[in-house]
Amino acid sequence: MNINNINVSKKYSVLIGIVLVFVLTNPSRSSFASYLHRTGLGNIGRDFNGLLFSVYSKGRDAEKEYYIGVLGNFFKSPAIL
Repeated sequence: MNINNINVSKKYSVLIGIVLVFVLTNPSRSSFASYLHRTGLGNIGRDFNGLLFSVYSKGRDAEKEYYIGVLGNFFKSPAIL
């Protein structure tokens, strides 16, 4: 076996591991409600699920706030993506 093939295998293994961590820690809608300290899921939605991250919204129409959920955390988005 060539040493270059081993290096490529390690690179793919690391990449697959990183992607797997993102997929497994993509937060759920109930995690978002918990982050907002809410007991119900009303006016909370998952607008996009990209497997590696999700986009959540809170509120209605003009008052909507958007958040990005990634690696088990949420970050308020300054604007619609």
